[in-house]
Amino acid sequence: MYGRCGDSAHAARDAQDWRDLLAFSLTTLSTEDAARVALERRYFDGQPVLFPALAREWIDLVERLEWLGAHADRLPEHRAAGQHGLGLEVLRAGAAEGAQARASELIDVARIEALNMLGERERAVTIIERRLSAPVASTAGRTSADGSAA
Repeated sequence: MYGRCGDSAHAARDAQDWRDLLAFSLTTLSTEDAARVALERRYFDGQPVLFPALAREWIDLVERLEWLGAHADRLPEHRAAGQHGLGLEVLRAGAAEGAQARASELIDVARIEALNMLGERERAVTIIERRLSAPVASTAGRTSADGSAA
């Protein structure tokens, strides 16, 4: 990957791949966070469910990725292509769109596990079948660095 550093087209593709991966990571983390907050409100009376150390690590990870996103336009390949940053607000908006679907998925996973533990496999299978027969989830919340659906 780094052997052809003099190839500007290769460097530009690598830079775009890096931006897309960063955008996907930020969107995924933001979606997970929004889903967790929604579940905390609905099932835990708004109380946080993450242990304090894990919550701090989560915040640190998001801050590091957002810092990278905010500084993405400093790469020469991005400046040459006229790209500026990742559009963090667009990514956050996309994450908000996907949060409810993710929360629903997490609820179903918890229900399936609970039903299996109670020996009610038929009810668990009903949930699994419903999920498998549902239309494929949209790419809401999954965007590339240029704001297009990933």
